[in-house]
Amino acid sequence: MKTLVKNLAPRAVASAVAVALLSPTVVQAEKTTWFGEEASGTWMAGLKYGRQANGNEGYGEATASTIMLGYMFDRPVYRDGSAALELEFTNTVDNGDITDPAGNPNGVWANDSTSLFFAYRTPGTVYFKAKAGVTVADRYVSRPSHPRFHDQELDLIWGAGLGVHLGERANLEVEYTVPLGVNNQESLGANDTTYLTGGFNLNF
Repeated sequence: MKTLVKNLAPRAVASAVAVALLSPTVVQAEKTTWFGEEASGTWMAGLKYGRQANGNEGYGEATASTIMLGYMFDRPVYRDGSAALELEFTNTVDNGDITDPAGNPNGVWANDSTSLFFAYRTPGTVYFKAKAGVTVADRYVSRPSHPRFHDQELDLIWGAGLGVHLGERANLEVEYTVPLGVNNQESLGANDTTYLTGGFNLNF
């Protein structure tokens, strides 16, 4: 039974509002500056969907979706690759089931997060992507003994993937993201949650 409240819609609306507010500024501005220094580039927006796996015993897989807002710098870095800052909002869409050692239903779990990454992409139509950053995760567990247990924590996170450019302004990416578990809380398996996704990005 799914007892956790999913809140993808509010975040989606908030992100859409953010894009709407930012877009006119980006279009009208002649130069983009970061901390007073010119850093020309392109804005990005993307959607991802995939499966979350929790390292705790008896925790089944969940599904989640992600809204990504980012900025890719024009200046090449390391072997003509590209660098970007990416902000991701991830929400569990379908909670993962929890079972006891005998395989009986024993609750559900979910993992929502907000993450900021520095991402690197190699050159080429087909490319490799690597990213690292910080994440604030909201962990939820609902069991008969604990109807709604929730905690929030800050952690380091990294990811890797493959992508393909679809013209100049669109690309598809497959990514695998893993938290480092600096603040591991074994009661929730908080930092054992990995995320395998497929997604679509647009540059504008």
